[in-house]
Parts: sequence; C-alpha cells; structure tokens
Amino acid sequence: MGDAKIEEVEKEVDTYYSSEDTDKAYRTCWGEGNIHFGYFPKLDDDTKAAIPFEKAAEALTQKMITTAGEFSDKSKVLDLGSGYGKPACDVARVTGAEVWGVDLSEMHVQRSIELAKKTKVDKRANFVVGSFTSLP
Repeated sequence: MGDAKIEEVEKEVDTYYSSEDTDKAYRTCWGEGNIHFGYFPKLDDDTKAAIPFEKAAEALTQKMITTAGEFSDKSKVLDLGSGYGKPACDVARVTGAEVWGVDLSEMHVQRSIELAKKTKVDKRANFVVGSFTSLP
C-alpha cells in the first residue's frame, strides 16, 4: 500500500474514532477508559458468573499484565492504538513500567493524558498523536 493510500486510510480511521457518535457508542458499551475487546473468564470456567463487557475489558488488561512477561519499573511498553488510555495507565500503575501510547485521534490522546493525571501515573504513562505506520 502506498503512502498516499495509508494516509487516506489513517484519516478515515481518525475521523471515525474522533466522531461524537462513535465516542458516545464506545463509552456506553465499554465505559470511560477501555475501547478494546474483553476477556470473559466464564468461557474458560463454567463455575464463574458472566461479567459485563466493561469488566471483561479490564480483565483482558489484567490478563495481559500477568501473562505477557515480567514488567517492572525498568520496563518500557508501547501501546499502539491506545484509545482512551486506560490499559496503558493500568500497566503503568500496576507494574511501574514506562508506557507510551500512540493513537491517531487527538481526542483520544487528550483523554488519555487527563486519565493519566487523574490516576496519578502521568510520570510513567505518556501519550502522543501518531501512527504506528510512522512512529513519532
């Protein structure tokens, strides 16, 4: 795919994710911080009760933290397509790692920065507008 086509697709993606309608729908479905898929433990264990989608998104972040390897305050983590920033902030809070989130949407980056400040991980969780096809 040529550079012009990549830029066209990235603009479409940014327009979609930055629209108020998309934002409202995602916040209704996933809550304030997560806009990614979820982990539903009930599917692994019939003895557990089903959990709401927002909790499943948080469970996916926790599962990633516990199974992806050993994160520490010496680790550096890159979150491509970081959305509202909650998973990145959770990784920084739980592990002490330095986390960088990159997202096409300026609105998402601003929300992520606000969340990092609110959750007091703004010294470890950083967010920038950019594309993973051409990292800043």
